[in-house]
Amino acid sequence: MERELLHHFLRSGPARKFDVNGVTRRIMLSQPGGIDLLFRTSYCNTSILFKCMNFDGLHDTVEDKPIDMLVYFPYDHNKPGDGGE
Repeated sequence: MERELLHHFLRSGPARKFDVNGVTRRIMLSQPGGIDLLFRTSYCNTSILFKCMNFDGLHDTVEDKPIDMLVYFPYDHNKPGDGGE
């Protein structure tokens, strides 16, 4: 993903982005040990979920505007804008 597009997605609000990474950090600050994290896998707890429109035409759907979910795993969970998978 291009860096400019990544920063656009990271600046988006809760209607387009669910920042699991941010939720995990808040839980870890309030409860050391993090027993109430969203996922069992630490890798998933540092992810950020984005809703995005699919315009590639590869998916056969009845809907006019299909919505996909993009799962982003930042390389550094403290600096998600620096890149990831």
